Amino acid sequence: MIVILVGVSNSSGKHKLDNDEMIAYTSLNRAITHSSVDGTGTIIRTEFDNVGKMLKNIDTKNQWFSGAITYYGLYTKTSDGFITQVTDGNYVATFTMEYEYPDRSMSDYILVDYTFEQGSIKGYKFLVE
Repeated sequence: MIVILVGVSNSSGKHKLDNDEMIAYTSLNRAITHSSVDGTGTIIRTEFDNVGKMLKNIDTKNQWFSGAITYYGLYTKTSDGFITQVTDGNYVATFTMEYEYPDRSMSDYILVDYTFEQGSIKGYKFLVE
């Protein structure tokens, strides 16, 4: 089993997403959410690849998918944020996010944990175009 934990960019062990990272990450969640509703979830390749760039910027050891067009994902809300999981059938990427201001309707996202490990999950099919 391969487990890669997110590197940290500050002493608290958390990474606040900047605007470009937020756009890429919310595009990923939108694709998963659309697929859960009507099966039509898609994300453009550049935004999908930007998620990988975000992870590499946080820690060069972080891994991300490349090449495939079909993925499966889950998006689960928690009391203080949410968890996003993506799989290509061989590996699972898991993001644990918190809201910077959980009591506000608009809040920045804080990445508190990231893993990329061998395995698979059952999720909603979405496409990278």
